[in-house]
Amino acid sequence: MNIINKPLTIIKEYKIARIATILLIFLYSSSTSFAQGTNVNKSSSAYEGMHFFVGFMQNEIYRVDGGIVLQIYITSRYPGKVNLNYSGYLIQNYDVVPKQVLRIDVPEWMEVRTSEALMRRTVEIKANVPIVVYTFNSQQTTSDGYTAIPVSQWGKQFVTITQPNDQYKNYIDTPDGADPQDSMSRSGEFMIMAAYDSTLVNYKPTAFTWKGSPPNVIQSLMMNKGDCYLVKSYPSERGTGDISGTIINSSKPVGVISGHVRTAIPQNPYPNNDKNHLCEMLPPTDAWGKEFISVPYGTNDDGDWFKVAAIEPNTFVYYTNPWGTQMIALANSGDVASVYDVPYATKWSSNKPVQIGQFMMHKFNRPDLTRAFDPNFVILPPIENFVKYCLFQTCGNPPQNPLQFDQQH
Repeated sequence: MNIINKPLTIIKEYKIARIATILLIFLYSSSTSFAQGTNVNKSSSAYEGMHFFVGFMQNEIYRVDGGIVLQIYITSRYPGKVNLNYSGYLIQNYDVVPKQVLRIDVPEWMEVRTSEALMRRTVEIKANVPIVVYTFNSQQTTSDGYTAIPVSQWGKQFVTITQPNDQYKNYIDTPDGADPQDSMSRSGEFMIMAAYDSTLVNYKPTAFTWKGSPPNVIQSLMMNKGDCYLVKSYPSERGTGDISGTIINSSKPVGVISGHVRTAIPQNPYPNNDKNHLCEMLPPTDAWGKEFISVPYGTNDDGDWFKVAAIEPNTFVYYTNPWGTQMIALANSGDVASVYDVPYATKWSSNKPVQIGQFMMHKFNRPDLTRAFDPNFVILPPIENFVKYCLFQTCGNPPQNPLQFDQQH
């Protein structure tokens, strides 16, 4: 598969103080011109398409009062029609107004919480003009979202990036009478979505899964159009069970979301461990690149945390910033390396294609431990896939939770 140049990115949410958020939504290439209903021009963004499937992974182990808020945001440069099919249970039709954002509330039963079970919990989205789609998965104090990749840009091979299991308190530190949810493990997770019938999927988890599949043993399943399949790590103690580096292969193109039920970054001991849901849709390995630029979020003096994944053996990655040039050696297919505390704009280059995830770390304003900056996760676009134009839209505060986000940036 040859992915179209200039994909949309980085469209993401982060939080400030009591959970402020930013959604940098719907980026475009400026060099494309479409007629309504015509095929997408080759110079368009890879995140622009006319056919999508999206899904929502588990956000936190419990639901707070008011439940979970699932939303889809759609925008386009052209007037058109869009159809949403909720796995055959519900069908909705909308008009698309150019350069405006259509926000759609999704039934909360669409959230997938069961690991390693085939489910029909995807939303199929079809439009008669090119659109961009963003999803938002939120509770009162845990939120994240991802930009959907259209089916035309799906692939047959992926490498997951997530974080280890996390918990608020270790079992040994939880006193009698304390909330048992404090010690319950939050898992890393990924979810596979199918757009075609009879799609054979193989994946090799790098840690024990929720249902006990062992690491480094290939698991197989057959998926049909509209199916999704969530995989969570076994709920072991904090710092264990990282399923980053799981390689997914399929006989037909699939979509993959990777992230975490809810985690702190870094995973500090209680009480310095505010957590957030993480989710990001992954590009297939044939859309990876060799040159990247990362820019710090600027929310933390310590900088950001990066994970770099390889698909080919003997991959060497060099990253350069005011501290100099450092090298990462990734010896095997599926290897994932971490780079901690990078506070500067950084140039990344490699001898073979790689995937880079950037994590915004939470922060406590010492010495009073005032909470600020819940964590966040994005996948960096390679330089050759940059865009020239973007439309920004913040998600705002929902009526049922008017104080959820303190600031918008």
